Amino acid sequence: MSLSRWFQDPFFDEPFFGTQRGGGTNLAPYGRQQGLFDTSLQQFRPQTDVSETDKEIRVVANTPGLRKEDIRIDVDDQNRLLTFSGETKREDKRDDETHHLIERSYGRFTRSIRLPKNTDFDNIKANMDNGVLKIIVPKKEQQIKTKSINVE
Repeated sequence: MSLSRWFQDPFFDEPFFGTQRGGGTNLAPYGRQQGLFDTSLQQFRPQTDVSETDKEIRVVANTPGLRKEDIRIDVDDQNRLLTFSGETKREDKRDDETHHLIERSYGRFTRSIRLPKNTDFDNIKANMDNGVLKIIVPKKEQQIKTKSINVE
């Protein structure tokens, strides 16, 4: 079993944000164009790639400025949900400083990805290097079980 079209999964993307993947849009909530000076979207949301092979699912997320201690990864094996979360904090504002442009985002984030049934939950591995979080989710061998039925 493979991943479903994950970029349309309601557990992965928020419903009011456009996407940049697969011909998506760059629209902010309620249809406003997100431009260079638009400060309406100040929440941090790590850019995330999800790929799959026959043996594993790979999740790679850009989390600049965060350390591995700032990231939390949870797996709900009953609902087959992988969730990673964290928080970026705003630097202290100085009184003698005037900001002309603020483009960096701050705040808590949570990303969740539904996993296939053949996920090996006991062997998920994660590492972080230079602000890039990599999560490797191995798959179990799918065993096809057949059973004979006697005709009465």
